Amino acid sequence: RRVLAVLPFQGLDPADGSSRYSGFGEGLAAYFGRADPNVLAVFGPASTSQYVEAGADPLAVGQTLAADMVLVGREVPGNPPTLVAELFRVDDGTTLWRGEFEVGPDLDRRTLLLRVATEVTEVLDLPR
Repeated sequence: RRVLAVLPFQGLDPADGSSRYSGFGEGLAAYFGRADPNVLAVFGPASTSQYVEAGADPLAVGQTLAADMVLVGREVPGNPPTLVAELFRVDDGTTLWRGEFEVGPDLDRRTLLLRVATEVTEVLDLPR
């Protein structure tokens, strides 16, 4: 079985605990957690945030947790801002998937979460 570590998604100011992405990683972890545990195990932000807060590289977090893949996301400035989400293979750092999503002021978090989850599900070849 494969192991996925979902790291907390970061807004424009990573130090801002009230980021509009607060809880986003948890939602993704819950989504992927519905997969057959014999096929995919998931570490969510509750397990990964301590390493991220300590400044660990996402691949190092994956190695520490013996994960095969890590899913990260960060907002980058622009007009409108863009959420960049990436799925990496831990053993060699290969990018398995990258998605860029415009996130204007009227951000629909649920729709965005489903878009990210659906695209990653396709890359992982999991049933929806």
